[in-house]
Amino acid sequence: MGGTQRVGFFLLVLFFAGSVVVMAAHELQARSRRKGGGDPASARRLIQVLKGETVANKPEGYLEAEMMPQRRPGSYLQEQDRKNLNSLLKQVVPSTNE
Repeated sequence: MGGTQRVGFFLLVLFFAGSVVVMAAHELQARSRRKGGGDPASARRLIQVLKGETVANKPEGYLEAEMMPQRRPGSYLQEQDRKNLNSLLKQVVPSTNE
């Protein structure tokens, strides 16, 4: 008899916990739908900016155009940052060739 009571209590808790999760999911979905414009083109542009596909460096913000940070297409890091990280890694982790 104790086993069936435990199973019944577990199912009761599971029912209430599940309903709370479902209600919270619906509320979050409704909030996000209200704030979003629903425009797929603007969402794609935002995703590209967040992924770093567009570089926001403007040449007019620099005195010399060569000093502007450059990043290859499809790369996450700018070239100078990549060089700095590689030199740091070479100092920390010895090369197997040496």
